[in-house]
Amino acid sequence: MEILAWNCHGLNNDRAVEALQTLIRQKKPSFIFLSETKVHDSMNNLRLKIGYRNCEVVYNYGQLGGVALFWEDSMDVRFLSKSKFHVDVEIYAIDGFGVRWRLTGFYGHPAAAERWWSCVTP
Repeated sequence: MEILAWNCHGLNNDRAVEALQTLIRQKKPSFIFLSETKVHDSMNNLRLKIGYRNCEVVYNYGQLGGVALFWEDSMDVRFLSKSKFHVDVEIYAIDGFGVRWRLTGFYGHPAAAERWWSCVTP
């Protein structure tokens, strides 16, 4: 299982989307966490372009931020929480052994003094 985490510095241009598609082809990740997406509207087009039907998105605020988590169909994902700085999920094994684990993707506050608080507050 591969997990791709990438600060993409904005997905509003073709070069960033092409770079993401290249990373996906190379790594074939089960999960993709994107930070600083800078997207303020639907991610449906991107979701279809990269071939992941499942996603949870927190849109950006102003010109900064935005996070997104994409996952393969074969994953049983349950959401625990999300905010403008994080997405927190629990993954249940589909192999029948009942194993579960947690994945938290987070993006720090742009102001260094506020980063310690980013994942604790909604």
